Amino acid sequence: MEGIFRHIEQLLFSHDCVIVPGFGGFVGNPHSARLDRLRSRILPPYKEIGFNSRLTKSDGLLAHTIAEEQQIPFAEAQKQLNAFVQDIRQELRSKGKIVFPKIGTFYYDHNRSLRFKPLNTVNFAPGLFGLEPVQLIPLAKPVETPVVELAAEAKEEPKESTPIIDIREYRKRLKNWKTAAVVVACVPLLFYLIWLPTGSMVFKDKNFQLSELNPFSPQVCAMYTARTGLPEVVDADDIARPDAFEKWVLSGKDYVKTSFFDRNDPYFDPTELITIKVRELALRPDSLRVKSLLPPTSYQGYYAIGGCFRERDNATRLVARLQQQGFGAVIIDQHKGLYRVGIEQYTTLNEAKGDLDRIRSAGFGDAWILKK
Repeated sequence: MEGIFRHIEQLLFSHDCVIVPGFGGFVGNPHSARLDRLRSRILPPYKEIGFNSRLTKSDGLLAHTIAEEQQIPFAEAQKQLNAFVQDIRQELRSKGKIVFPKIGTFYYDHNRSLRFKPLNTVNFAPGLFGLEPVQLIPLAKPVETPVVELAAEAKEEPKESTPIIDIREYRKRLKNWKTAAVVVACVPLLFYLIWLPTGSMVFKDKNFQLSELNPFSPQVCAMYTARTGLPEVVDADDIARPDAFEKWVLSGKDYVKTSFFDRNDPYFDPTELITIKVRELALRPDSLRVKSLLPPTSYQGYYAIGGCFRERDNATRLVARLQQQGFGAVIIDQHKGLYRVGIEQYTTLNEAKGDLDRIRSAGFGDAWILKK
């Protein structure tokens, strides 16, 4: 093994890549000179040795060098390399690492991956071999001796001169101070003008008082006056029933007690109802919902049935939805406890059969024909 270590070391001086077949390749990476500021040194250029485990295919360089030096056949040199690779792998498995002299150390990390750490003790660049770091010596900064000039005439000390004040500069500074004072004084006035229409009752209350102009005085809340003369209210329970709804609309009530919550909602409280004005919900000619609640005109004919419901509310909702889609839907009758909803009405059976395909294609695939 020592001889192969020596061959790899010598080949790295003259080649940038030396492959050990079945193990990996050593790759030389040149680096330029650099400055080590921490140690104040200039490091010379060098060629750093790296390792690539994917370069396992033999290029014949190492085997040819062994065969030429030992005067043996090329095949014998390849057998020596195979045995060398088996030995270093065995040492890696047993000891966990192996050292290539003057090149670097191989070891396994905690993930059992093969790692290589170069020694960097030998500069493998032939033209730069032997260069050593240069230690930097800081230059001493020369100390300048102050030159003291003596007055030619005098033995007595010069008199202090009286400072000259520029009146233009003084006026300029005074003007700037006046401007700043005006700005500072205007800031509270600006906030007061903003507060006056928003935070006070000056423009809202007819009974104006001077104390309301003071932003720091406590503001008196406006007195609440209960509204009187409301018409009789209608209970929300009656509104939920279609027949009571018709009766209520026709009676002309304007207010109703209701709640924001549904009657089945856990937050619903029958003692906490609110009174709302519902004049806008009065009966209008184009109201499809009210139309759906009116009893249909009974006459002999044929109907395309869209559904049968035990609850009248469910039948009413279907009629309203059908009328919004353009159908002449009505509640035909109550047969055996079920409200039958007619999508369209016809005079003859052939007319009803001819229109049945259109109704089924509109989403009512279970529609059927009823004769009254």
